[in-house]
Amino acid sequence: MLNKRFTLFVISVLILFVGCVSERVNELQSVEIRQYNGENLSSFIELRDVSIKGPQNIDIKSYRLELSGLVNNPRKYTYDEVLAHQKYKKVVQINCVEGWKSKNLWEGILLKDVLDEAGLDPKANTIIFYAYDGYSTSLPLEYILDKNILLGTK
Repeated sequence: MLNKRFTLFVISVLILFVGCVSERVNELQSVEIRQYNGENLSSFIELRDVSIKGPQNIDIKSYRLELSGLVNNPRKYTYDEVLAHQKYKKVVQINCVEGWKSKNLWEGILLKDVLDEAGLDPKANTIIFYAYDGYSTSLPLEYILDKNILLGTK
């Protein structure tokens, strides 16, 4: 009987130990998706960097997505709050004024979702974007809503 209790004790300790050890994560080799739903995609490696100051290192802890202007409820989202929204995937072709184009699979949140949360003023007709590196651009609100424009996260 003592031997049986000792065996059960050892098994219990082993189960407890195995459950407390952190799970080992094996990293796999990166792969690039070149086809999605029957569409050929461009290489992200070949995607040109046309930013003003080159790739930026953004501090995720201090990152904020701010919605202001003609809105009833101005908002500032942390990066985690942005990621908490419903995510969508979409193939998008970017046509640059310099003549190159790139078709890639993007994942992100619908810009419409955060605009709805901010409560757009009926007078709003244009959305202006300001990037971390100083770049800015704008899009007509109708275009954003009709084309299901994403705020890309992947």
